[in-house]
Order: sequence, then structure tokens, then C-alpha cells
Amino acid sequence: MTSGVQCRTREYSLEVPSQVTVQDGLCVHIPCQFTYPESHNGQHAPLYGYWYAEDKPSRQPCLVATSNPGRIHEIDPRVRRRFEVSGPKLNSGDCSLTINEAEAADQTIYHFQMEKGHRRWSYSAARERLSVIVTVLKNFQTESHNSVEGCMYFIPTVEDHRKNVTCGITYGEGSNHRSVEKTVMLNIHHPPRILPFSGHIQDRRGDANPLSNQTWERTPSHSIRVHISNNELKISGLRLEDQGKHECLARNREGGIPASFYLHEHDVQNFPDVSDSQIVTWTDDSLLVRCEADANPPSNQTWVRAPSHSSRLHISNNELKISGLRLEDTGKYECQARNQEGTSRASFYLHVQGVQCKKNGYNLEVSSQVTVQVGLRVHIPCNFTYDASRDDPRAQLYGYWYMEEKRRRRPRLVATSNPDRIKEIDPRVRRRFEVSGPKLNQSDCSLTIHDAEAADQATYHFRMEKGRNKYSYSAAGEKLSVIVTEKPPDVTVSGLLRAGQEARITCIAHRRPSSDQPKITWTGIPRGESIQRVSSNRVESHVDFTPTAADHLQNVTCKATYFRVPEYMTVNRTVTLSVNYPPRKLQFSGHLTRPNGDVQDFTNFSQIVPREGDSLLVRCEADSNPESFVGWKLRFPGTHI
Repeated sequence: MTSGVQCRTREYSLEVPSQVTVQDGLCVHIPCQFTYPESHNGQHAPLYGYWYAEDKPSRQPCLVATSNPGRIHEIDPRVRRRFEVSGPKLNSGDCSLTINEAEAADQTIYHFQMEKGHRRWSYSAARERLSVIVTVLKNFQTESHNSVEGCMYFIPTVEDHRKNVTCGITYGEGSNHRSVEKTVMLNIHHPPRILPFSGHIQDRRGDANPLSNQTWERTPSHSIRVHISNNELKISGLRLEDQGKHECLARNREGGIPASFYLHEHDVQNFPDVSDSQIVTWTDDSLLVRCEADANPPSNQTWVRAPSHSSRLHISNNELKISGLRLEDTGKYECQARNQEGTSRASFYLHVQGVQCKKNGYNLEVSSQVTVQVGLRVHIPCNFTYDASRDDPRAQLYGYWYMEEKRRRRPRLVATSNPDRIKEIDPRVRRRFEVSGPKLNQSDCSLTIHDAEAADQATYHFRMEKGRNKYSYSAAGEKLSVIVTEKPPDVTVSGLLRAGQEARITCIAHRRPSSDQPKITWTGIPRGESIQRVSSNRVESHVDFTPTAADHLQNVTCKATYFRVPEYMTVNRTVTLSVNYPPRKLQFSGHLTRPNGDVQDFTNFSQIVPREGDSLLVRCEADSNPESFVGWKLRFPGTHI
């Protein structure tokens, strides 16, 4: 991108790059600033902006982007979805243009026009135009008297790592031709990518099933039952305090990505391959979790945080193990991945909880509280017994789960194994709530909630019926509390951050009809103004800023506050900025060795005065991202490097 040019005519001014280059298929954000006479500000009419492509064959400019909803229909639909003008920021003088999925046909001259009521101004009148150059993948060859050279330019991606590329050469023609070829494997440096969590929970009976895999950084428990080996986390003897969120994060010089899950299960279950999954387990179970990251060069994973430090917790490289889980193991566990390119972090929350209710042979064991994220699934383990002396052997055993609502005196049925009473359940609830019917005779009263909604946040109790033998376990005060949380906002950074070049960081908070519009706030953000856009299903806030070297590894947090979900709630997500910047703070260090063996150290020097016969060692170090290559340029002969 070349430097911008300004056009000023009768108080109308425009500042935009005179030429921008973008590769075919990629996107480009073109910053633009404009002013117009203050006399326009008194008008009540809205301010609109238009970008036109100057089509040479037709000689008429073609509208490609506008903030005026009344004229969007004039734009070719194939162009409309790719070109975007900064509408909400026009009143602050921002006429920036974004082109998504650039095509060869986009290569032309563009100009901007403003409109406010009856006043219009086309900035092309002063020949202030924008030239867009679209480059495509090039593959060409050159010849000399003794060789032929073929070149291909491309932009590698993570998926290109370890791909084989073959170059073939054919000599001669027809039946006399012969071909030779050579294959090379691409080595693409890329930021670590968090893999799904893996590991298992082993219950008190010794049964165990695998989890999915990840790399760890935060753990709520530090007991001896937690074992970490490389990127593997293992918790043995799970207890109430082992419940919680487990998070993993990996990053190198190219960037980073987090992932997390919740531990929320009684028996061993597979962890879903989604962030913020939850598992609830019982005391005395054992947990093992591995933390893994995809990175080039490979990263090392270590566990850096756990709420418990007992002898039940064992950490070995990326593997964390906790045996005999206890209440104090509940909390956040954190894993860190580091290589020469940078550092990434991730955590998970472990939730160990369970209480028992026993009365006259009627016993119930279920979690007293479970937390699930909107849109996700939660399986709540439950075991019960009843007084068999009151049984009717010929009767069928049925189970029921009821929701207790404050505004209703009678609890509402949400799940049952009795086919004759399913019709009593709201159809919208029936498809999402499920009680373990076939396993009731094995004392399993587990409840599963699919696609959790905010309205599911309530207190629940279980009831059994077998002929005349009926019992509601809420009579003994044993109830289940379900907490529904909002999905954390999504935070993205546009492209590779380079010091001195404008960039954008965007936060998207999900919005549902049942909740108010969430309020987005930023912390740790570099200098810049926050711009917010609202749609029917989300609220988006972005900040345009110019990063500096000082912003490298800076944590930026986006916080979304919901006011009725049905309760006040705040969720957030944090990203760490990776800013590329040129070498700086070049420093020398080293030492002189005298013939008699004495050593004299030097630090931050610019001149050395040795004696004849001395030996000199000098190190040159620079602060940069990515790591810079340091070379020596010598101005005298007879020196060896």
C-alpha cells in the first residue's frame, strides 16, 4: 500500500491511499478520511457515502458500495456481498472501504462521494481517486543460454505444512522425450492450534472411557490426585472440588488460539470437541487430562496453575493426574504451551460435586448444582434407591423430572419415561430433556439437557413411581440447581499485526430474543475508538488501532454483560496480541580472555580496547518479533567467525 494523497477543494478534503494491492481471493481494508463544509452539519438529513468504480467501457461510474439502504438495490448482487463502506463511522469522517474475496475484475479506479440532503460532493472532481491492483498466483519461467528457471509465487497456509511440491522437467519431444522431477516438502511456520482435549475419568468402580485431547494451562485443583505429563492432565479419585473449567492455549510468533472444557460427569464420559464443555464428577474418582498443541516449531506444554497442591496431584510434562478427587480440587486448571515463537495458554474448569439424601430406604445421589453454556449439552448423573418392600412386582417403574418455577405453585414436568404422560410436557421442552428410561431398573435417574436455553435455569427434583409405590425426592430437600451461562464473545484480530500498520480487533457477543442487548466493554485495548453495531442475533464491537512493539504479548479482554438471561451475567474472552516488529535495542555483550587466562566481561559497549594476544568473544542480540537473523559485517581481514 502506497502513501495516501489529499484533495482539498472549498473545505472538501479526502485522504486515501492512491494505490492498494491485494491478492486474488483475499480481503483488503482501505482506510479513508474525508471532511465537508460545517454548514452541512445543520441539516437534519442523514449523511450517506458512496464508492464508485470507474468502468472504462461504459464511461459511467458503477456503484459498488453505499451506506444508503435506499440505493443498495442498484449494486450488482455479486459485488454487494463483497464491497463494504464504513456506514456507522461516516459522521466521524471515516469513508474506509473493505473489499472481501478480491477478484481480478476489481482492478480499476474508484472514487468516493458524500451526500447529505440536497448537498452532494464527488471527490473525483479533484482527481482524488483510488487505484486497486489485484494480483493473482504467478507461475512463469525465464531462460538463459544454459538453464531454464520456473518461478511460482503463492501465500502458504497452515494446511500447506508438510505438503509435497513436485517440479517436473521434460526434455525433447515426441517419442524421444524424457522427463525428470524433484519433490520437496514445505516447512510452514505457523501458530500453535489447540487440539481437542484427551484423557479419561476413572470412577470408583474402576470403569474408564477416553476423552478428547488438548494442552493445559490453568487447573482449579493442585492436589496430588492431579497428574500432568506433557500435555496430558489426569485427576484420580475425583471429588466435589475437582469440578470446573479446564483451559488450554497455544501460541507462537504467528499467533495463538485457546480452547477449554468443563469437567462435569459422574462416570467416565467422552469430552465433546468444543470449547467451554463441562464435566461434573464425584468424589474419589480419578482424572487424567492431556494438553496438546499443533505448532511449528513444536511447543512444550506445562501445567502452570491448579487450585490444589496436595500429593494426589501429579504433573508430568503435558499430563495432569488427580487421584481420589476431593472438594478442594474444584477450580480452574491452566496449561501453557511455549516455543521460540511465543506462548499460548488454555484452561479448564473442574467441577466435583455430589450430595446424598437418605430417608426410609429412599436414597438419591445427584449433583446439587450444574452449570451449562447456552446451546450446549449437559449430562447430569443421578442414582437412586427406593423401598422395595412396598413394590408391586407386576408394575412398571417410571421416572419423572420436575422443574420448580417461582411463578407457579406446582412443579412442571420436563422429562419422563412414562409414555402415557409425555403429552403433558411442552413440545419445546420434550425434545431437549431426557431421562434415562431403560436404566431406571439399574437405579440410574440421570438427566440430559440438549441445546440448553436460558429458561432452563431453575431448580429440579426427581420422582419415582412403581404402581402404588411413589416418592418425590424433593421431600427430603434433595434438589438439582441448573445454572445456564451465556456463550463467551468471539474475539478476532484482522490479519497479521505489524507495528505501525493499522489493524482491527473485533468482538462479537451473541444475542438472543429472551435477553436484552448485551453491553460490550474492552480492557487492555491499545489506543483506538470502539465502534459498535447491533443486529437481531449479535452485537459487534470493533476497534481500529495502530499497534506498536510495546503492544506485543499484550492481553486484550472483551467483556459482554447481559442484563436479563434471566439474571445479570457477564462473560468475557481474552486474546494475547502478537505484533511483528523490526529488530530494535541491538546490544553487545561478551568477554576478553587474556593470555594468562583472566577473563574480562563486557555488556552494552560500543568500543573495545584489547591487547595483542587477547581472545575476543562478542554476542550481538536484538529484540524483534519474529526472531531476527543477526549477521556480522567485518571491516578488517584475518578474522574468523
